[in-house]
Amino acid sequence: VAFTMAPVHGRLQKFSTKLIAAKTMDIANTMRKAGNIFQTVSTSSALEEQFSLLLAEALTSEHITIFTLSDNSYRKANSLPKSPVASVFNKTDAPIELIYQTRDPVYRDSLTRSRLNDRVKSAIQQMDENNISVMVGIFSKTELTGLVAFGPRAGGRIYDKIEQDALQILCNQFAVALENAQLYTEVQDSKIRNEIMLDQLVSGVIVANPER
Repeated sequence: VAFTMAPVHGRLQKFSTKLIAAKTMDIANTMRKAGNIFQTVSTSSALEEQFSLLLAEALTSEHITIFTLSDNSYRKANSLPKSPVASVFNKTDAPIELIYQTRDPVYRDSLTRSRLNDRVKSAIQQMDENNISVMVGIFSKTELTGLVAFGPRAGGRIYDKIEQDALQILCNQFAVALENAQLYTEVQDSKIRNEIMLDQLVSGVIVANPER
């Protein structure tokens, strides 16, 4: 009896520890800090870095990687710390297809309890190969413009459903902030180009609107 029950007790203890210790993310505080970042940070690179730092602090994940859409694939834009995650994911990869289909985070532990069709099996394999526990889509309106991949949490704690929903809301807000940052960068670049061009001209310049 002792030899039979000991392994079971160990597994139950590990599961209960993961479950009880999981709800450690201060969602309200994280949302407030994210709002401050989204309002004050103006460049895309700085925004990605600050957002990664915030999530790492809130979740104690081993690694967090942000991917942005470029040439019909999702390329690594920021990683904290240097992670084993692949540099590129394609739109046809199973985890991305699941995110696009459900518009919800893909949680590796939940996939094993779902119906194991070919797509789900492929998603589990790809997430295991990259040591990813959760993937969250960054949606701008109806388009999936990016991804955030989270590694395992410290102590093996789970990502519960409330945290997954909060992460999806944060990523959707991040999409808007990222779009604004990109527009800001374009405006600043255009301003710099115009100033350089005007400084180099030796003749006068007149700007007129359609009404002259």
